[in-house]
Amino acid sequence: MPKITHPISDLGPLVRCILAVSEEREKILKKEGKKIPQRVENVVGLIDTGSDGVLIDSKHIGDLSLPVRSMVPKASTIDGPSPRFRCKCEVGLIIPLDDVKVRWDGSAYTHDNLKKECEFDLIIGRDVLASLNLHYDGPNCCFTISHE
Repeated sequence: MPKITHPISDLGPLVRCILAVSEEREKILKKEGKKIPQRVENVVGLIDTGSDGVLIDSKHIGDLSLPVRSMVPKASTIDGPSPRFRCKCEVGLIIPLDDVKVRWDGSAYTHDNLKKECEFDLIIGRDVLASLNLHYDGPNCCFTISHE
């Protein structure tokens, strides 16, 4: 079973990820003969079991040339309970576990200054965590993510 174990930082459980266009978007771009945007490496994600979705710094939406699907009201654990209108787009999130790269494609919502305000690039919520195993080891101040 591929896994990673990291210490819990002062900010919480952080993991390095890779951002990409979704597999669906990649197929469309290939079919249209268009260039596929380069993946964004070394993106820092905060694992947040209180979040129901992925929240991503809007800078990376531009980096990946992702089309915005819609504007939706969405609350976040960062901004408090009042929803803000956010861009919704489809993204590929890759989490390297040992030699395996676990991929999740789905909807992400933007945050205009996430990296500047919080020192990480994205929030990894329960939608991604639903396909992973997360073990929080409080006494040893670390966490493990694994995938079957």
